[in-house]
Amino acid sequence: MTGWWYLKAAISFKKLKNEKLIIDYKEKIQEFSEFVNYFLEDGLVYFLIDIKTPLSLKWKDNKLTVSKLSEIFKSLDEISKKMS
Repeated sequence: MTGWWYLKAAISFKKLKNEKLIIDYKEKIQEFSEFVNYFLEDGLVYFLIDIKTPLSLKWKDNKLTVSKLSEIFKSLDEISKKMS
């Protein structure tokens, strides 16, 4: 879709007692992106993260900077380590 890109990240987990950890990281990532969602399937948690493009509405207010992208990947790395 013009103006909408999604970053999809899959993280495997061995044990997941509850989804609180996932929800906490979803909220942390949401500080850098307007929309973040997740779903669980076959021992994986998938994060879907909205990436604004120049054709998106309000792109100048919400564009993804290198530092924002770095923070998203840091958060995904942190949760990956906690879930392994």
